[in-house]
Amino acid sequence: MISPEVFSYPNTPETAEQKAGQKLFTLVNKFLKKDHPVLLLLSGGTWIPALDKSDLSALKLNPYLDKLTITTLDERVDFKPENNNFNKLLSSKNISDLIKLGANFINTVPKNDENSFSFGDRINKSLKNYLFNNSHATLIATAGVGGKNNTSGHIAGIEPMENKDLFNDYFQNPDILYRGYLAQKLQPSPRATATFALLDKVDYFVLLILGPEEKRQSLDKILSNDQSTLSKFPCTYFRHHLNTTIFTDIPE
Repeated sequence: MISPEVFSYPNTPETAEQKAGQKLFTLVNKFLKKDHPVLLLLSGGTWIPALDKSDLSALKLNPYLDKLTITTLDERVDFKPENNNFNKLLSSKNISDLIKLGANFINTVPKNDENSFSFGDRINKSLKNYLFNNSHATLIATAGVGGKNNTSGHIAGIEPMENKDLFNDYFQNPDILYRGYLAQKLQPSPRATATFALLDKVDYFVLLILGPEEKRQSLDKILSNDQSTLSKFPCTYFRHHLNTTIFTDIPE
């Protein structure tokens, strides 16, 4: 079993946020070069405030910010701007500064005539087009995990399902990178998310898992040999992914 690297800062979530953000921006700066683009897939939730807890000065000096593309790992297909993960990312000063300095983005705000399915199709095509044109890009992603208070074990917009066949159809189709669907457990229901086909292309994951009471179970599932299936605990995916680093305030 491939074990993620874990950095625990018990009862100090601010430190975990700062360290996670610094790891993220250090990775981007390391791989972003003239002939080496980076696709940055950012999640919502606990990661939004963490994005502004770290120093961005070194990355701001990188002369190749036009080779950086920013987008979301998953999205809420909601027509209230304050509910969209992409709009929440733009509220981050660090992310806004990167875009002002030349970074590109794939906008994941849904259009008025889109539903979760047509929206997912559009973002799926955008990502496929990006990867076709940037086949040598490094993919870096942030992620969290769901806790007892918001669907334990979910990652990105991938929710646990009792129906394994449906789960595989939605999230493990090798031809679909980003899928829109109607969630049964996550709220709001209209969702779109990176699928495992896209997650498999990610070179580096930085996970931020905060909340000892709510998320201990999900963290334990990642770090143990528990035989829970992927469809019941999607977070177990990270057991087997190279270059996964976890920052948490949960004691070891």
